[in-house]
Amino acid sequence: MSILKTTITEEITIRGVQRVVTNEMTIDNVSEIDYRTVKIPTSEIEVINIDPLSNGAGQFGTAVRYIRISHTGSTNGIVTLRVLGDNQEYFVRLDSYESFLLGNAYMDANDSGNESPSFDSIKSIKATSTIADTVLEYFVIV
Repeated sequence: MSILKTTITEEITIRGVQRVVTNEMTIDNVSEIDYRTVKIPTSEIEVINIDPLSNGAGQFGTAVRYIRISHTGSTNGIVTLRVLGDNQEYFVRLDSYESFLLGNAYMDANDSGNESPSFDSIKSIKATSTIADTVLEYFVIV
């Protein structure tokens, strides 16, 4: 089996002082990957579907272990991701060259501020852009 190694390095120099922070994550026993680029229109489309009964491009069973969605900077369009569970959703904004990472396929969203989390499986990630044909790339590990 294969191993995915993800490394995030943040490097900055402020007033002559350099700071470098590196975090690494590994995922063992990778059985499937999917990498795609998708042109996002100004109307919403489904980019990723997590459903054990689905089969096809952008469709995955419930064992999703890692998701990265990146705005390639092909346009200056602002991309809105809508992450949907069974009964809840949240939104993420991606500007040019920004990325959104998930280390699993679970979510919780509420607007009361008082609730304890009750994690729900992510069912779908949809996207829309302010400029037609903005290109996203995604990388999914199962």
